[in-house]
Order: sequence, then C-alpha cells, then structure tokens
Amino acid sequence: MISLAALPLAWLLVWRNANKDHYWVPAQNDRFVDDFRKFCRDPMIIMGDRVRLKWDTSIP
Repeated sequence: MISLAALPLAWLLVWRNANKDHYWVPAQNDRFVDDFRKFCRDPMIIMGDRVRLKWDTSIP
C-alpha cells in the first residue's frame, strides 16, 4: 500500500460560508461538527490556518 505522505498535492478546494443558512462546513450545532473537527486535525489535511502565503493577501 502506498503511503499518502509520499504523494504530491492532489487536490485543492476553496469554499466560503455565505450566511447562516448556506454553509459548506458544519455549523457549531451541526451533527457532523465532531467529524469535521477530526478531519481538520488529520496531518494530511491542510487548512488555511496552516498555510504560509507567499503573496500579499491584503484587499486594496
């Protein structure tokens, strides 16, 4: 079996939560929030707070 750690980046997804009725990640009271937190802690998953950007992200 191939280790995932040996593979290059395969996919990137960017999303946003538009409002309280439209979201792509579980809200605090959602039944899937614990699973999502577990997913975020996986070392193979890189969320935005673990990314060092090499470009200016400020909005003019």
